[in-house]
Amino acid sequence: MISRLAYFDVARALCMLWVVGFWHAMGYWTSPYDRIEGSDLGQIITWGILAGFTFFSGYFLRHKTVNTLDDIKSFYKARFFKFYILYAISCLTLYFAGIILSASGKGQIWFSSPSSLVYSLIGLGTYLGVAPATLWYMTMLMSFYFITPVFLFLNQKHRFYFIVLLNSFLLLATSIFEIDVRNIMYFPFYCFGLFSLDFNKLVEKHLPAKTLGCLFLFGISAVIQLHTSSQFNNWFYSSCFFFILSIILVSRIIETWLPQVVSLLVKVSYGSMAAFLFHRQVYGVLKILLKDSGISPVTTSLIFLPTIFILSFYVQQGYDFIINKLIR
Repeated sequence: MISRLAYFDVARALCMLWVVGFWHAMGYWTSPYDRIEGSDLGQIITWGILAGFTFFSGYFLRHKTVNTLDDIKSFYKARFFKFYILYAISCLTLYFAGIILSASGKGQIWFSSPSSLVYSLIGLGTYLGVAPATLWYMTMLMSFYFITPVFLFLNQKHRFYFIVLLNSFLLLATSIFEIDVRNIMYFPFYCFGLFSLDFNKLVEKHLPAKTLGCLFLFGISAVIQLHTSSQFNNWFYSSCFFFILSIILVSRIIETWLPQVVSLLVKVSYGSMAAFLFHRQVYGVLKILLKDSGISPVTTSLIFLPTIFILSFYVQQGYDFIINKLIR
């Protein structure tokens, strides 16, 4: 099951383990662990991870061929079956679970209003109204998918102008219309992925030295970001850029030096989209079953995390089986 670019799967798995297994898991810890809050450095790492996910999404679409109207239809059809159906199910289950459980004090509202749900389902959740909790990232990513066939249709020169225009528009819209700032935070990294060359050349030689160099530059950028402001600022792009390079290089080292763990991480990566889409639902059920008592870092690490990734792997596998049967 190990792919040709296994280190990308390793990188995606490591990033998802952080988000699902730690960053979001903190919200389920009960006393006295609920007093632990994510640090500013943890926030910077999480920003880097989300930038990495966005980069990966663009990177794996960069070689898609779009020359005709049929190619555009094929692109959207592939995104629909690969991404949208599971995403829509996640939106609907979180929306109704939030309404039902919050009424009894056992959950939270994930969508601020029915219109927020509708905007999210059509990929405009970070442009209109209030973006949903957690799934804001997916609705934002869907909006990036919308423009990708146009990018792929253009030649290299026009692609550059197109991307500059879109980033300028997002920056202007963020300033004037106060749309969600996270669009302009992450869209450049999607573009970075679309423009990127083959990373195999980067990881071929002097791997330890390159890794240490990128980790050092990430550390410098993160420290400066912490001392200027832990919030989104110009150093955000620098720290995220070097984080992406660092996680790719570290993952290549793991692939080379620890092949025995790669197979497991590839499986984690395979189920990573389902894990992100449904971990809140699974964690909510486990929280109810445990009656909201004694949920600690140990509980989330040894019970919550394995449960969500085992379920996600089989959800993705079953979903792929059904979709492959339907589209044949």
